[in-house]
Amino acid sequence: MVIDDSLFARTEVKETVTAENREIVEASCVPDALDIVHEQKDISLFIVDYYMPDQNGLQFVEKLREIAEYKENPILMLTTESDDSLKTKAKSLGVTAWVTKPFDAEQLKNVVNLIFESIIKNKAAS
Repeated sequence: MVIDDSLFARTEVKETVTAENREIVEASCVPDALDIVHEQKDISLFIVDYYMPDQNGLQFVEKLREIAEYKENPILMLTTESDDSLKTKAKSLGVTAWVTKPFDAEQLKNVVNLIFESIIKNKAAS
C-alpha cells in the first residue's frame, strides 16, 4: 500500500514497485488508508509519506500498530523529511526503513526487495 497525498508521488512509487510484479493499493490520506486497512487484511508492506494534510505518516503508523493483523508488517517511510528525531521516533514505532524523496528508483526497488526477502524468510521460519 502506498499512502501519499501526492498523485505524482503515488504514481512514481507504483511504477517503480509494480515493475517487480507487485500489486499496489493506494490511498491519498490517512483516513482513506485506515478504511482500506480495515477492509483488507492482507497488505504486506506500507509505503508512507510523512507529510499529509489531515494526519501525518507517523500518526498512521501508530494507528496501524493498534490493528492486530498489522502489528508487525513492514513500513517504509518515503518522505522529503530527513530529521533524525523523526527517524528515531519512527523506529520506535516500528518503521522498517526510511527513504528520502526525491528517491532513486533503483534504491527504492532494492529497499522494497530486501523487505520482501525478509518477509519470505520470516514466513519460512514460522
